[in-house]
Amino acid sequence: MTFSIVAVISGLVGIIITLCILRFNQAAESYVQIGALLAMLLGLAIFIFGEIFSLANEFNLAVSMGICRKYFLPAKYLMFSINIVATLIIAMILGEIEKRLYPAIYPDLVCALNVNDFLLHPIAFGGIIFGGAMLILVFGALVLRFSTKVFWVIWALWMISTMSFSKIASAINHAEGGFWKELGDGILQLLQNMSAGQIGLIVLGLTALGYGIAYALLRKQRVTL
Repeated sequence: MTFSIVAVISGLVGIIITLCILRFNQAAESYVQIGALLAMLLGLAIFIFGEIFSLANEFNLAVSMGICRKYFLPAKYLMFSINIVATLIIAMILGEIEKRLYPAIYPDLVCALNVNDFLLHPIAFGGIIFGGAMLILVFGALVLRFSTKVFWVIWALWMISTMSFSKIASAINHAEGGFWKELGDGILQLLQNMSAGQIGLIVLGLTALGYGIAYALLRKQRVTL
């Protein structure tokens, strides 16, 4: 539940921030759904990081109570997926609120970054769900196997991915040149040249690979209480 509260609060804070920006920048012609963006990023961050570092305790407790590893992993994967869906739904609700709120106050504004347009794409929605759940299993298994030394690797990957996403989105929406615009255009071009089925197979393949890695790490993992 903590991640849901974080998502809602951060989303409301994002809406307040956007309203303040629009209030003091009367010349603004567009807006970004900061509330939905913060709800998605912070909600997912809290959930993913929390579950990665709690997986060890849950694994030790479950196996010590006689639950087989082959049942533990799919059950946790399903639970992770459901909770990620809940976070995305919260972000989409906030995005819909922002979509209606800002134009009602400032009728001439246009949306420069609509989070719902991104999340409502089935490939993006499914990719976040399957990919997020897979990352928790893989990194959770790595933490259980190699202790918290893995934390800095996880933190670095998260920071790189979120910063890259924001820079690419900003460059594309503001028609800026440079490395980030070229990278974003290259990714979009690659995705456009691939069919939905091909992208879906890639997502499922990476998910299966991650699941296999997690199972291999935990298959003979000793219980430490």
